[in-house]
Amino acid sequence: MPRKSAAELAVVPRLADHHRRITAPDGMTVEKTELFRKIVEDCDARHFAQSDAPLLRTYCQAILLGELAFASAQASPSALGDWEKCCRTIAMLSVKLSKRSCGRSPVNHCERLALASKAWPRSVMVREVGGSRGKKPFKASQGRAP
Repeated sequence: MPRKSAAELAVVPRLADHHRRITAPDGMTVEKTELFRKIVEDCDARHFAQSDAPLLRTYCQAILLGELAFASAQASPSALGDWEKCCRTIAMLSVKLSKRSCGRSPVNHCERLALASKAWPRSVMVREVGGSRGKKPFKASQGRAP
């Protein structure tokens, strides 16, 4: 096999699986759409799939409703329950959307490359807990992040 020239090595290959950011669903208010776009732009382009859009729309609604509930709770302490419900909803949806610091991002560089090239399915990746001291590995599909 002949060696590659410096020009060939300098070319960055184009990924066939180019990821685009998801778009806001139709029918959202301007305020909700701005929040939707801000959340999507703050994450990696591969973080959300288009199928996450309805869930992300509900997440944006809960955030804006939580702000209104907090303002009304300051005026009337009896409305504090509404704010608490909004906070629970936001927390639940953030877990569903993996809006955490470890989120859906791969653990290391090799996994990031594997996911980008789709060489390995995510369910096959196995991580050992506590090193190699005889502890059992767990799979990502069992509900725990690797």
